[in-house]
Amino acid sequence: MPPEQDHPDAFLHGTIFLHRGNLDGARRCFEDALRETRLRNDPARLVPVLMNFGSVYAALGDQLRAHAAYEEVLALQRGAFDARTVGQTLVNLGNLSRELGEPGRARAYYLEARDFLEPAGDHRSLGILYSNLAMLDADAGRMDEAIALLKKAIDLHKQTGYEEGLAGTWGKLGQVFLQAGQLREAETCFNYSSSHFISLGDTAGEAEALRGLADVYEARPDAELARRSAARVSEIQRRYGLPKEERDVAREARLGIASRSREA
Repeated sequence: MPPEQDHPDAFLHGTIFLHRGNLDGARRCFEDALRETRLRNDPARLVPVLMNFGSVYAALGDQLRAHAAYEEVLALQRGAFDARTVGQTLVNLGNLSRELGEPGRARAYYLEARDFLEPAGDHRSLGILYSNLAMLDADAGRMDEAIALLKKAIDLHKQTGYEEGLAGTWGKLGQVFLQAGQLREAETCFNYSSSHFISLGDTAGEAEALRGLADVYEARPDAELARRSAARVSEIQRRYGLPKEERDVAREARLGIASRSREA
Protein backbone atom coordinates (compact mmCIF):
# COMPACT_ATOMS: atom_id res chain seq x y z
CA MET A 1 0.00 0.00 0.00
CA PRO A 2 1.49 3.36 -0.93
CA PRO A 3 2.33 5.84 1.82
CA GLU A 4 -0.45 8.18 2.90
CA GLN A 5 1.21 11.24 1.38
CA ASP A 6 0.74 9.66 -2.08
CA HIS A 7 -3.04 9.70 -1.66
CA PRO A 8 -5.27 12.69 -2.51
CA ASP A 9 -6.12 15.03 0.35
CA ALA A 10 -9.72 13.86 0.08
CA PHE A 11 -8.62 10.33 1.03
CA LEU A 12 -6.82 11.55 4.15
CA HIS A 13 -9.81 13.68 5.15
CA GLY A 14 -12.07 10.66 4.58
CA THR A 15 -10.03 8.48 6.92
CA ILE A 16 -10.34 11.17 9.62
CA PHE A 17 -14.10 11.40 9.17
CA LEU A 18 -14.37 7.59 9.24
CA HIS A 19 -12.36 7.39 12.46
CA ARG A 20 -14.66 9.98 14.02
CA GLY A 21 -17.77 8.12 12.90
CA ASN A 22 -18.88 10.81 10.44
CA LEU A 23 -19.98 8.41 7.72
CA ASP A 24 -21.57 10.96 5.40
CA GLY A 25 -18.45 13.12 5.48
CA ALA A 26 -16.26 10.08 4.89
CA ARG A 27 -18.41 8.96 1.96
CA ARG A 28 -18.18 12.36 0.25
CA CYS A 29 -14.41 12.47 0.69
CA PHE A 30 -13.84 8.94 -0.55
CA GLU A 31 -16.03 9.61 -3.60
CA ASP A 32 -13.78 12.58 -4.45
CA ALA A 33 -10.66 10.51 -3.75
CA LEU A 34 -11.94 7.68 -5.93
CA ARG A 35 -12.55 9.99 -8.90
CA GLU A 36 -9.09 11.54 -8.55
CA THR A 37 -7.31 8.22 -8.03
CA ARG A 38 -8.94 6.60 -11.07
CA LEU A 39 -7.42 9.35 -13.21
CA ARG A 40 -3.95 8.27 -12.03
CA ASN A 41 -4.54 4.73 -13.33
CA ASP A 42 -2.52 3.25 -10.44
CA PRO A 43 -4.10 0.08 -8.92
CA ALA A 44 -1.84 0.21 -5.86
CA ARG A 45 -3.33 3.58 -4.88
CA LEU A 46 -6.85 2.61 -5.92
CA VAL A 47 -7.09 -0.46 -3.66
CA PRO A 48 -6.97 1.35 -0.27
CA VAL A 49 -9.48 3.92 -1.48
CA LEU A 50 -11.87 1.17 -2.55
CA MET A 51 -11.36 -0.71 0.74
CA ASN A 52 -12.29 2.37 2.76
CA PHE A 53 -15.11 3.15 0.35
CA GLY A 54 -16.52 -0.32 0.92
CA SER A 55 -16.22 0.06 4.70
CA VAL A 56 -18.19 3.31 4.64
CA TYR A 57 -20.98 1.90 2.48
CA ALA A 58 -21.16 -1.24 4.64
CA ALA A 59 -21.51 0.94 7.74
CA LEU A 60 -24.22 2.97 5.98
CA GLY A 61 -26.12 -0.23 5.20
CA ASP A 62 -25.59 -0.01 1.44
CA GLN A 63 -24.42 -3.60 0.96
CA LEU A 64 -24.64 -3.53 -2.84
CA ARG A 65 -22.19 -0.65 -3.24
CA ALA A 66 -19.92 -2.08 -0.55
CA HIS A 67 -19.95 -5.44 -2.34
CA ALA A 68 -19.09 -3.78 -5.66
CA ALA A 69 -16.14 -1.96 -4.09
CA TYR A 70 -14.73 -5.14 -2.55
CA GLU A 71 -15.21 -7.12 -5.77
CA GLU A 72 -13.26 -4.44 -7.65
CA VAL A 73 -10.43 -4.82 -5.13
CA LEU A 74 -10.30 -8.56 -5.85
CA ALA A 75 -10.28 -7.88 -9.58
CA LEU A 76 -7.38 -5.44 -9.21
CA GLN A 77 -5.44 -7.95 -7.13
CA ARG A 78 -5.38 -10.39 -10.03
CA GLY A 79 -2.80 -8.11 -11.60
CA ALA A 80 -0.93 -7.12 -8.42
CA PHE A 81 -1.44 -9.99 -5.98
CA ASP A 82 -1.23 -9.31 -2.26
CA ALA A 83 -2.42 -12.17 -0.02
CA ARG A 84 -3.28 -9.95 2.93
CA THR A 85 -5.39 -7.56 0.89
CA VAL A 86 -7.20 -10.43 -0.81
CA GLY A 87 -7.84 -12.14 2.55
CA GLN A 88 -9.09 -8.95 4.21
CA THR A 89 -11.37 -8.25 1.26
CA LEU A 90 -12.82 -11.75 1.41
CA VAL A 91 -13.53 -11.26 5.12
CA ASN A 92 -15.42 -8.06 4.27
CA LEU A 93 -17.42 -9.89 1.61
CA GLY A 94 -18.21 -12.59 4.16
CA ASN A 95 -19.48 -9.96 6.58
CA LEU A 96 -21.75 -8.48 3.91
CA SER A 97 -23.13 -11.92 3.02
CA ARG A 98 -23.92 -12.65 6.67
CA GLU A 99 -25.74 -9.31 6.98
CA LEU A 100 -27.74 -10.19 3.84
CA GLY A 101 -28.82 -13.50 5.39
CA GLU A 102 -26.60 -15.68 3.18
CA PRO A 103 -24.70 -17.83 5.71
CA GLY A 104 -23.51 -20.38 3.17
CA ARG A 105 -21.89 -17.73 0.99
CA ALA A 106 -20.49 -15.97 4.05
CA ARG A 107 -18.83 -19.18 5.27
CA ALA A 108 -17.32 -19.79 1.82
CA TYR A 109 -15.82 -16.29 1.81
CA TYR A 110 -14.46 -16.71 5.36
CA LEU A 111 -12.86 -20.07 4.64
CA GLU A 112 -11.29 -18.75 1.43
CA ALA A 113 -10.00 -15.75 3.37
CA ARG A 114 -8.39 -18.07 5.92
CA ASP A 115 -6.48 -19.79 3.12
CA PHE A 116 -4.88 -16.44 2.25
CA LEU A 117 -4.40 -14.98 5.73
CA GLU A 118 -2.86 -17.97 7.51
CA PRO A 119 0.14 -18.34 5.13
CA ALA A 120 0.55 -14.55 5.16
CA GLY A 121 0.74 -14.59 8.97
CA ASP A 122 -1.82 -11.78 9.25
CA HIS A 123 -2.85 -12.59 12.82
CA ARG A 124 -4.84 -9.41 13.31
CA SER A 125 -7.07 -10.14 10.33
CA LEU A 126 -7.29 -13.81 11.32
CA GLY A 127 -8.62 -12.75 14.73
CA ILE A 128 -11.34 -10.72 13.02
CA LEU A 129 -12.06 -13.64 10.68
CA TYR A 130 -12.45 -16.22 13.46
CA SER A 131 -14.63 -13.83 15.46
CA ASN A 132 -17.00 -13.38 12.51
CA LEU A 133 -16.93 -17.06 11.54
CA ALA A 134 -17.87 -17.91 15.12
CA MET A 135 -21.08 -15.90 14.83
CA LEU A 136 -22.14 -18.02 11.85
CA ASP A 137 -21.77 -21.08 14.08
CA ALA A 138 -23.71 -19.35 16.86
CA ASP A 139 -26.49 -18.43 14.41
CA ALA A 140 -26.72 -22.11 13.48
CA GLY A 141 -26.79 -23.24 17.11
CA ARG A 142 -23.25 -24.67 17.09
CA MET A 143 -22.31 -23.06 20.39
CA ASP A 144 -19.25 -25.18 21.21
CA GLU A 145 -17.69 -24.41 17.83
CA ALA A 146 -18.51 -20.71 18.20
CA ILE A 147 -16.96 -20.53 21.68
CA ALA A 148 -13.78 -22.26 20.50
CA LEU A 149 -13.38 -19.85 17.56
CA LEU A 150 -14.01 -16.78 19.72
CA LYS A 151 -11.40 -17.92 22.25
CA LYS A 152 -8.97 -18.42 19.36
CA ALA A 153 -9.77 -14.89 18.13
CA ILE A 154 -9.16 -13.46 21.61
CA ASP A 155 -5.75 -15.17 21.77
CA LEU A 156 -4.81 -13.64 18.41
CA HIS A 157 -5.99 -10.18 19.44
CA LYS A 158 -3.88 -10.46 22.60
CA GLN A 159 -0.85 -11.42 20.51
CA THR A 160 -1.26 -8.45 18.21
CA GLY A 161 -2.36 -5.99 20.90
CA TYR A 162 -5.56 -5.24 19.00
CA GLU A 163 -7.57 -3.62 21.78
CA GLU A 164 -10.64 -2.88 19.65
CA GLY A 165 -10.75 -6.50 18.57
CA LEU A 166 -10.50 -7.70 22.16
CA ALA A 167 -13.31 -5.40 23.27
CA GLY A 168 -15.67 -6.55 20.54
CA THR A 169 -14.78 -10.24 20.70
CA TRP A 170 -15.24 -10.45 24.48
CA GLY A 171 -18.71 -9.01 23.87
CA LYS A 172 -19.47 -11.60 21.18
CA LEU A 173 -18.28 -14.40 23.46
CA GLY A 174 -20.55 -13.03 26.17
CA GLN A 175 -23.50 -13.15 23.77
CA VAL A 176 -22.75 -16.77 22.84
CA PHE A 177 -22.42 -17.83 26.49
CA LEU A 178 -25.71 -16.02 27.18
CA GLN A 179 -27.43 -17.89 24.34
CA ALA A 180 -26.02 -21.14 25.73
CA GLY A 181 -27.38 -20.35 29.21
CA GLN A 182 -23.91 -20.07 30.75
CA LEU A 183 -24.65 -16.90 32.68
CA ARG A 184 -21.56 -16.72 34.90
CA GLU A 185 -19.24 -17.02 31.88
CA ALA A 186 -21.32 -14.45 29.99
CA GLU A 187 -21.09 -11.99 32.88
CA THR A 188 -17.29 -12.33 32.98
CA CYS A 189 -17.03 -11.73 29.22
CA PHE A 190 -19.25 -8.64 29.24
CA ASN A 191 -17.23 -7.20 32.14
CA TYR A 192 -14.02 -7.72 30.16
CA SER A 193 -15.65 -6.15 27.11
CA SER A 194 -16.79 -3.13 29.13
CA SER A 195 -13.31 -2.65 30.62
CA HIS A 196 -11.65 -2.69 27.22
CA PHE A 197 -14.17 -0.25 25.75
CA ILE A 198 -13.66 2.08 28.72
CA SER A 199 -9.89 2.05 28.18
CA LEU A 200 -10.50 2.87 24.50
CA GLY A 201 -12.87 5.71 25.35
CA ASP A 202 -15.53 4.02 23.21
CA THR A 203 -18.76 4.97 24.98
CA ALA A 204 -21.02 3.28 22.43
CA GLY A 205 -19.11 0.03 22.89
CA GLU A 206 -19.28 0.37 26.67
CA ALA A 207 -23.06 0.84 26.44
CA GLU A 208 -23.36 -2.32 24.34
CA ALA A 209 -21.38 -4.33 26.89
CA LEU A 210 -23.60 -2.99 29.66
CA ARG A 211 -26.68 -4.08 27.70
CA GLY A 212 -25.21 -7.56 27.68
CA LEU A 213 -24.74 -7.43 31.44
CA ALA A 214 -28.33 -6.28 31.87
CA ASP A 215 -29.44 -9.27 29.76
CA VAL A 216 -27.46 -11.58 32.02
CA TYR A 217 -28.92 -10.11 35.19
CA GLU A 218 -32.46 -10.25 33.85
CA ALA A 219 -31.96 -13.90 32.93
CA ARG A 220 -30.51 -14.77 36.36
CA PRO A 221 -32.74 -12.97 37.61
CA ASP A 222 -31.22 -10.10 39.60
CA ALA A 223 -33.45 -7.07 39.15
CA GLU A 224 -31.21 -4.66 41.08
CA LEU A 225 -28.07 -5.37 39.04
CA ALA A 226 -30.13 -5.28 35.84
CA ARG A 227 -31.46 -1.83 36.84
CA ARG A 228 -27.95 -0.57 37.59
CA SER A 229 -26.65 -1.72 34.21
CA ALA A 230 -29.62 -0.25 32.33
CA ALA A 231 -29.35 3.01 34.25
CA ARG A 232 -25.66 3.25 33.33
CA VAL A 233 -26.56 2.78 29.65
CA SER A 234 -29.09 5.61 29.97
CA GLU A 235 -26.52 7.82 31.68
CA ILE A 236 -23.99 7.24 28.88
CA GLN A 237 -26.61 8.06 26.26
CA ARG A 238 -27.53 11.34 27.93
CA ARG A 239 -23.96 12.41 28.61
CA TYR A 240 -22.60 11.70 25.14
CA GLY A 241 -25.70 12.28 23.04
CA LEU A 242 -26.03 8.68 21.91
CA PRO A 243 -29.39 7.59 20.50
CA LYS A 244 -31.66 5.55 22.76
CA GLU A 245 -32.63 2.26 21.14
CA GLU A 246 -36.07 0.69 21.37
CA ARG A 247 -34.69 -2.17 23.45
CA ASP A 248 -33.34 0.37 25.97
CA VAL A 249 -36.74 2.04 26.29
CA ALA A 250 -38.45 -1.33 26.70
CA ARG A 251 -35.98 -2.44 29.37
CA GLU A 252 -36.28 0.79 31.33
CA ALA A 253 -40.06 0.42 31.37
CA ARG A 254 -39.79 -3.24 32.29
CA LEU A 255 -37.40 -2.53 35.18
CA GLY A 256 -39.27 0.55 36.37
CA ILE A 257 -36.52 3.09 35.65
CA ALA A 258 -37.94 4.90 32.60
CA SER A 259 -39.23 7.87 34.60
CA ARG A 260 -35.98 8.08 36.53
CA SER A 261 -34.04 8.34 33.25
CA ARG A 262 -36.21 11.19 31.98
CA GLU A 263 -35.97 13.17 35.20
CA ALA A 264 -32.19 12.82 35.53
